[in-house]
Amino acid sequence: MRSSGRPRVVAGLALAVVLVLALVLGVRWWAPGEQSARLSGPQRSAAPADPADDRDARAAALVETLEETLLAGRPARAATLAGDEPRAARELRDLVVAARQVGLATVDLRYVAATGATQDQVDDGADRFGVDVELTWQVRGFDDVPSSVDVPVVLRDDGTRTWFVTARERPADRAPIWFNDAVDVRRPSPDLLVVRSRSSTTPVDRIAREGVRTVQDALPRWDGRAVVEVPGSVARFARATGLATSSARGLAAVTTSSAVVDLEGGPERVVLNESVYGPLGAVGQSIVMSHELTHVAVGAASSAMPLWLSEGYADYVALRRSDISVDVLAAQIRELVRREGPPRALPGPDEFDGANPDVGAWYESSWLAARLIAQRYGEQALDDFYQQADRDGGTDRAFRELGTSERAFTKAWSAELDTLSR
Repeated sequence: MRSSGRPRVVAGLALAVVLVLALVLGVRWWAPGEQSARLSGPQRSAAPADPADDRDARAAALVETLEETLLAGRPARAATLAGDEPRAARELRDLVVAARQVGLATVDLRYVAATGATQDQVDDGADRFGVDVELTWQVRGFDDVPSSVDVPVVLRDDGTRTWFVTARERPADRAPIWFNDAVDVRRPSPDLLVVRSRSSTTPVDRIAREGVRTVQDALPRWDGRAVVEVPGSVARFARATGLATSSARGLAAVTTSSAVVDLEGGPERVVLNESVYGPLGAVGQSIVMSHELTHVAVGAASSAMPLWLSEGYADYVALRRSDISVDVLAAQIRELVRREGPPRALPGPDEFDGANPDVGAWYESSWLAARLIAQRYGEQALDDFYQQADRDGGTDRAFRELGTSERAFTKAWSAELDTLSR
């Protein structure tokens, strides 16, 4: 994903696997120089802007107490913040347990502002109101820098006390899975963290371990650290990735960065859409997982290189040892070329748009482009080409170092597609 935030669609493949590197929406970032102050606390303002607003003061105090409870890892104490509402108490206990199991190195909750009551809350007759809370977190051993996002929380106030109601009634446009859902946390290996919704039924541990080995075989410099999230519904998948639900329904997985924009080495997550990923079967799931872990290994979520190279390279790594025939893996682009003729340009954002009915074909074409570089110049040349394009944010110099140009390469790639489609 580019730091500009433009959406990145990932991999079509012949198995009809369609993935997306998600647009990171709704994230409030701070400048890199502000990080230590934000985490250490002096810049926090627990008190509301208007000291006369007692309810705001109580809300801010509750948010600060919740932060302290998360840091202390005390689910029983958290439940007391819900008053006499059992459902709210269960949600708070789940939240504290999840934060402890995920292994947060830091967590910060900062009251931002009250947002008023929703119509449902007014109709309910309760003194419930929404607030925006800035959530900052960092997972120990996996995140080199913290992430931050505003999340909506519902509270209630009886005039003397403020109580927690839910953080799930008005879900955030983007939030970590452990904040919005009851989760189970597993560590299939020391450098692999899997966070699954309790309603999830698709096993991922073994395939994730195998995916790490597949990527490390091609990219031995990668340390293998990865976080895989498995939300339990399409709506939760959309919230975990920042995608609109309408855009998320047909996607098997995304890789997304929740790091400070323009800061290298930020946290990246592989997020699976169980409703699409689950039915793929072992082969399809393995390809999807290896593809996404390749993006993590090379930090693709923060790269400005052309999409065709980022996605084609990830497919190349995922399929490097595959014994599936090219005719099968390129079935969609072969059909598209037969129908419309060979393309004259490498695919760009419009071709990778998730709404494009031929998006799978264009991912296959990107894989064939990366494969063509490896066949003509060698795998090391493909790696060097990728790294140069990553440094430059474009491919002009990378093509020159191959001794060719984008125009000449595109012509050869188009001819290759034409040949394969006959």
